[in-house]
Amino acid sequence: MELLFEARLEIRGIEGKLYFVQPKPIVHPQPVLEPDPDSLVDGGGVTVEGTVLKDGGILRMWYNAWPKDWDGQNVNLVGYAESTDGLNWRRPVLNLLEYGNRPNNLCNLGFCMPGVFIDPTAAASHRYRATGCVEPGTVSCGVRVERRGYYTAHSADGLFWELDSATAPWHSSDVITSIYHPGQARAIAMMKHNPRVLNVPRRSIWEASMRAGVWSTPVSALVPDEFDDICAMSRGFASGDYYGMGMLAAGTGTVGFLWQFRHTLPRTPGRGYGVFGAVDITLAYQAREGDRWQHAPGRPDFISHGSAAWNAGAVYTATGPVEIGDEQWLYFGGWRRSHGWYVDEEWQVSAALRDQMVREGAIRIGVARW
Repeated sequence: MELLFEARLEIRGIEGKLYFVQPKPIVHPQPVLEPDPDSLVDGGGVTVEGTVLKDGGILRMWYNAWPKDWDGQNVNLVGYAESTDGLNWRRPVLNLLEYGNRPNNLCNLGFCMPGVFIDPTAAASHRYRATGCVEPGTVSCGVRVERRGYYTAHSADGLFWELDSATAPWHSSDVITSIYHPGQARAIAMMKHNPRVLNVPRRSIWEASMRAGVWSTPVSALVPDEFDDICAMSRGFASGDYYGMGMLAAGTGTVGFLWQFRHTLPRTPGRGYGVFGAVDITLAYQAREGDRWQHAPGRPDFISHGSAAWNAGAVYTATGPVEIGDEQWLYFGGWRRSHGWYVDEEWQVSAALRDQMVREGAIRIGVARW
């Protein structure tokens, strides 16, 4: 994607007025990966708040698998799939981990929101790197930690992983994405934190980077403001904040696929967190490393929830798009139900609604292309 000419290095100067035009991508009408009703591992749902990479002539996907025995908490099961055309995906039997005493396609990454990228500067043992959230006590395989946090890992093949450290480099609010940016010769991680903004906690985006295998301290990148509330209210919601952000390297700049969480009432009593609502995608951009992150003018939706019944409640993107032919394809998790549908305003899980979500297979993976 080209946003305000970041990828057009031959343009040396601009005179006069600029007019911003944002077309919408084509959303494939059907999911490309669905829950497997015969599988304990991902019979409850599949979502790619994870990664799709083009690697070695194939497309590789790391996704969070929601098992049939899901308890309503965050899920740290990482399923692996492959495709040659981007639409038809197969789940290879890996048997790297035991889960339910049946063959499965789980790798041992064990992260919620697995952000995987290839590090061209690393040794072979660290060719694949990953970021993710781990919380003790959640449904997980392959990772055991004592404290919740954002963790990093490395792998030689993308399937068998080792933590970089048993200590989390960053404290966690559960959502993190990461890519390698060749134009800036660094990896970028975008993570969610919850500072108080406009007198209530707001999910916000913080940025860290990695060079020579060393990650930096996060800095604030995007914080919700009054206009996000206006955009939310104009769509029938009460307020808005940011649930996470995918990225695309664009020349010297970076395009962000910002997850706009638009809240309905009530909020969490006494704390003010938005619990319920829908999630759409808007665009943001950073012209160069270290520059201010800015929104696309007017903040129109790039991908909206509700384009089909299977994404009627919310959409959450992969860490970034992949090139297929002359197009960019951005995979996303589509939720049939709205955010927080299975909990109350105190975040307590309703067993009946949780079980209904599992029966529906309410989480699927689709793709948008341009």
